[in-house]
Amino acid sequence: MGSRLAGAFAFADASNRALPKIEIDAGALAPRHRSDLVHDLLNITWELTGVPERPEDLIWRSDVWMLGQIMIGDRQISPVHKQRLAPRARADGIDHYQILLSRTGLITGDADGVDIVVQPGGLLLLDLARPWRLSCTPSSHVTFVMARDALTSLLPAGGMPNGLVLQGAPAALLTQYLTALVESLPYLTVAQAPHLEQATYNMLGACLAPCGAGAGDRLERARPQIAARARGTIQRAVDARLHDPLLSPEAIANVAGLSRSALYRLMQPEGGVAAFVLARRMARARRMLATLEPSMRIADVAAACGFQCEAQFSHSFRRETGITPSEARRQGARLLTRASEDAADGNPATQIRDWLFGMAG
Repeated sequence: MGSRLAGAFAFADASNRALPKIEIDAGALAPRHRSDLVHDLLNITWELTGVPERPEDLIWRSDVWMLGQIMIGDRQISPVHKQRLAPRARADGIDHYQILLSRTGLITGDADGVDIVVQPGGLLLLDLARPWRLSCTPSSHVTFVMARDALTSLLPAGGMPNGLVLQGAPAALLTQYLTALVESLPYLTVAQAPHLEQATYNMLGACLAPCGAGAGDRLERARPQIAARARGTIQRAVDARLHDPLLSPEAIANVAGLSRSALYRLMQPEGGVAAFVLARRMARARRMLATLEPSMRIADVAAACGFQCEAQFSHSFRRETGITPSEARRQGARLLTRASEDAADGNPATQIRDWLFGMAG
């Protein structure tokens, strides 16, 4: 794909220690190749469900910076429809927050059953560990993606609400700060990045603090987000002990600080506790099979994912995925080969994917 992308993007010269940056412009490609580029970019975290029918109408111009461990994308796009559903969020291991600052155009959708409407100038908060759908008219906006762990100690109880359009004075203050930050990005250096990164976390924590309080109607509207945050706590508790074949609902509830009945209630949308644990085991197994050295035995992958023996793991893996662990390993090898080729060709999607998975790592 690299040959088709020639001229579609450029990497900023880092000789003066400027912030790492990628410039992407689908318009530099022949119309028939623009959709491939946009799919590659969006499919890192989302499923693209709709773009303009005529390839020549597809617009995607984006500058992407790394401010320390914060990925900032300033983009102009044609109408798109995208979604991030629960199975994708469980499987790909991307556990980040995203803030979207709208400049022009209208963004609508839903997150955890809550309707989303973002007008120009609006601030939308999203949790990439939770499902949501978005539709954008021709628009320009800035996105800020940051690792969950970087904000845990700064956010109010329950974390960042998924799908909340921030309102009032906190929204105005945060908008002013983020707008000034984006305007300054071309002039910042790598040496300045850690200080401004921490300042951004602190500003976000201060502006979201009011979200932790409010009247009863605010609490009622926030219930889906509160439940989502509790499910995030459960997920982290499960992931920390996926290697344990004796992992039980009682142990998960204890680590998450919940009663057993609360655990079962919160996990009902995920198909139940057992189904959720199995899905997490499968997600870890697929990542390990796709990325680890072939010298690692499948039996070792099985043990790392909490299966008592290779036969049990292979049976469960084939039942859940439709392929054997060996086939998954071969598929992963092919994908890694393609990623290496794309990296050699300068594929921007590969670079962004590397940045995303490198956050807080």
